[in-house]
Amino acid sequence: MARILVIDDSPTETYRFREILQRNGHEVMEAANG
Repeated sequence: MARILVIDDSPTETYRFREILQRNGHEVMEAANG
């Protein structure tokens, strides 16, 4: 699937996005801020 970059300053929101996206087969990269 897609490689997705999640950028958010909230660790809770980053975790939620990562879990949902990985569950749907995407590769997730994270950044704490942009």
